[in-house]
Amino acid sequence: MTTVKLLVKTLGASEAAKSDNSHTALHHASSNGHDSTVELLIKDLGADMEVKDYRGSTSLHLAAIREHENTVRQLVTCRANTEAKDIMKRTALHGAAIIGNDRIVKLLVSEFRANRDAADLQKHTALHFVAPLGHESTVQLLVSTLHMNKEAKNYEGKTALDIARRM
Repeated sequence: MTTVKLLVKTLGASEAAKSDNSHTALHHASSNGHDSTVELLIKDLGADMEVKDYRGSTSLHLAAIREHENTVRQLVTCRANTEAKDIMKRTALHGAAIIGNDRIVKLLVSEFRANRDAADLQKHTALHFVAPLGHESTVQLLVSTLHMNKEAKNYEGKTALDIARRM
């Protein structure tokens, strides 16, 4: 029996308990790529994948920004919401694009149909973030392969190209 299962089943610990930063066991397992623990928490213990931390991040957000591709796949296969938004209204796609992880970006959009044009509070799409960061392969992926709207404008009326030109 794993330690997690022992704590929850035998000792009565809760898989929904939160740490000081509002992370559940599933947040911790997802952000560290502990796939067997993620599976146990979801399938055996019924952990809620949509619980948000103090920044509004779900386990999917954390797995994406920490570059745990297998964990992202596992969470979405178990029906984690690819459109879940944090307090800035950013999705896991925003996070994966910001760090330039093309494999997770492609996985979320191509395989799991995440909204490629999702915009945050300031109407920034993933492309608005990526263009000035120098992640050329991610820009290429978003525009050419995934057909993201390159004309989308943020709250200032700026496209991703406008923002990249300022940098």
